[in-house]
Amino acid sequence: MARAKLKQRGSTLLESLLALVCFLMILQAGLEFFGMARAAFYKLEDSLSARESAQAALERIRVDVLLAGLGLAGPIALGLVSGIDSAEGGMAILSLEKSAVLAADARAGDASLTLADASDFGPGRIVLLMEKADGEVLTAASVAGNSLRLDSPIARGHAAADSEILLLRKVAFAFDSETSVLKRKVNASSAQPLLEGVASFSMSGASSGGLVTSSLALQEKPGRTYTISIFPRNLALARSG
Repeated sequence: MARAKLKQRGSTLLESLLALVCFLMILQAGLEFFGMARAAFYKLEDSLSARESAQAALERIRVDVLLAGLGLAGPIALGLVSGIDSAEGGMAILSLEKSAVLAADARAGDASLTLADASDFGPGRIVLLMEKADGEVLTAASVAGNSLRLDSPIARGHAAADSEILLLRKVAFAFDSETSVLKRKVNASSAQPLLEGVASFSMSGASSGGLVTSSLALQEKPGRTYTISIFPRNLALARSG
């Protein structure tokens, strides 16, 4: 009787050990599956995040390109500016920010101009000195009150009554291959990172008033290219006019 009880107890212990082993195996398999699922989820999340970042950068480029040539129909028609210029690793986009009038006549060789209102003008800013159907592209060196000093003298005289100063807004995109960063620079300010982890970047077009195409690839998936095409309507209207 006692042996039967011991045998029954031993069998129960063995069954418990087997059940424990089975449970541990199932638990290990579950943990491995959970780890694989979590890794796949994070990979998918990173991929979606990278895709959203690339699309956001291209959308920023699209907004800036659509502003190219805004308010500059006259200067573009005269060939003073083009609205979009090639820059190192990207493009520079020009549009009108504000206009001001001369407070005094400007003479040929003057290196400074007196404006009625020189607010928003600053060092490094591109300005157009326009008089009727002619003009000069200049760069501001400094501003003191309403006196705008230029980095080079003007080529000819301009009557204040017939002239105006156009302050241009310049946005430049450039790709730094060493740091893999796409940068955006506004006017004379320092360039700011627009997108990191970039494998390649290019901008082309608009030389004949056509589409501007911008493409980029990320280091995460260098074989996948994100592309956007933009029609700079302001340039087309300026050139057709």
